[in-house]
Amino acid sequence: MIITVRSFIFGIPIAGIFSASYGLTPTFFVARKYLPPHLYSTFFCKAVIFLTAQILTISTGAEISRMLPLFFLCYGLVFQALRNFVSFLNTVYQLNFFPSKFALISESYSQLQILINVRFAISRSHDYFLYAVGIWLSVLANYSTLVAYPIIPGDMYPVFPAAAVLILMIIQVLLQAVVQVEVGIEDFLKKLKDSVPPRERLMKRKVAALHPLRLRIGINNFNLVQVGRNTAREYYEIIWNMTVNAVLAFPI
Repeated sequence: MIITVRSFIFGIPIAGIFSASYGLTPTFFVARKYLPPHLYSTFFCKAVIFLTAQILTISTGAEISRMLPLFFLCYGLVFQALRNFVSFLNTVYQLNFFPSKFALISESYSQLQILINVRFAISRSHDYFLYAVGIWLSVLANYSTLVAYPIIPGDMYPVFPAAAVLILMIIQVLLQAVVQVEVGIEDFLKKLKDSVPPRERLMKRKVAALHPLRLRIGINNFNLVQVGRNTAREYYEIIWNMTVNAVLAFPI
């Protein structure tokens, strides 16, 4: 899965560069042979700028359109399973106290930790693209909304605030799912530890050894966001600070 994601991420930009270079190389030879030097240099600069803009536009649009369904599929399936698991733990917790109840909870919780590790291994590229690029896209959309009004035509200006709102809506939906699972399991473990009878010392030690999942968002060993109750606030603070710094550093 990781190889597939990496090939997807780098495949279209590389293919676009090769195909565009293959198409423009004969044009450069013809232009250099028949155009005057000053016209050739101008043509070359415009062609390079046009080629770069086309590659960035096509590759970025293709990446976003291809990766967004993977984001929702990855988060939707896994976190729906996690929410169901939290509901299952609460159902088991409501049962009368018996020795096998803890064994059932402990085994299920271990399986949940395996699911989280597998999910993190196969989707860390998705997370990094979504949250890191989501931050930069939000900052760019906010910056354009604030400072580009005088230079953008009126019929095109609504695109920037609409993009800023859309990006934040997508991020908010995913953040709510992640935080709901993390906070729900943390509260459940706290409630479980308080419910173990004092006479069950061995069971009390085993319950105390259970720790929250500590969901993290990042790539490889770099944790971009540590999921918790204040994850959304921290994420929006990063966007706000970067937007203000961009407006102050690059006013138009």
